[in-house]
Amino acid sequence: SDKPLPLAQFSLEDDILLRQPADVIIHQMPHTFWKIVSVFPRSETTRSAMAISRSLTWGTLAGITLTGLLFALFLWRILLRRLDYMTHQIRDAAQQDPSLSLQRATLVHHRSEDELDLLGHWYNQRTRQLHEALLAARAGTQQLARENADHRATASLLEKTLALQHALLDSTNLIILSLDSGGMIHHCNAGTLKLLGYGEAELIGRTFPHKLILPVHLHVRQRELQQRLGRSVDGFTLFTTAPESRQWTFNRKDGSPLPVLLQISPVLDSTGRAHGWVAVGTDLSGQA
Repeated sequence: SDKPLPLAQFSLEDDILLRQPADVIIHQMPHTFWKIVSVFPRSETTRSAMAISRSLTWGTLAGITLTGLLFALFLWRILLRRLDYMTHQIRDAAQQDPSLSLQRATLVHHRSEDELDLLGHWYNQRTRQLHEALLAARAGTQQLARENADHRATASLLEKTLALQHALLDSTNLIILSLDSGGMIHHCNAGTLKLLGYGEAELIGRTFPHKLILPVHLHVRQRELQQRLGRSVDGFTLFTTAPESRQWTFNRKDGSPLPVLLQISPVLDSTGRAHGWVAVGTDLSGQA
């Protein structure tokens, strides 16, 4: 080989000529006995190394910065710009009048190619579901409003009817008693209290006829039914076994008699069974 061959390399802490630390390299010249001694001041070596290091550092930073800028530009053009476009579409859709039909409403345009397009697709799906739910809720609200109006009209009519019924019942000179299936008095009109002289608390909760009809008339009716049916009948069943319009003598609270034409009728449920009774008595005292 014609290239110098390195023989040795070492450092000097204080070179005699340079008067500073130095690095020494000894090379052997080929085909001769000549040796070349190279002495490098260590400060120069350090400066060269630092210069090379600074050059490499700045070059690396410049490369990283340029790569970051190119990547940011790529994100803006490919991702962020599309995301900004979709955001504007969603904002426009949110600011629209909710009464618009789904066909006229703004939806997110997409091509179903990547994640952003899938996001637009599912946004549109959810928008359609919410729009359908809004329409259903609006229709339900309108239906409830109509039903409430009907209910209010029905309640008003029922209230007027009941008021009229109470006025008719309380203004007449009739004895009207509302009884349960066992004959217990649940309600009596004002005419009953007026004709018989009892207070309402003295009649409500008592089993008809209580003390309203003279016992002698009850015994007569009992014998009649026993002869007709062949069995004993007593209590409230005297009036329900063979219900008919019949004259009875009622006993007023002051002990005076009151001739009454009494009719007891059943109150039937939807199956035709009697779940209560209504007793209506007409005052006969004014008749000849």
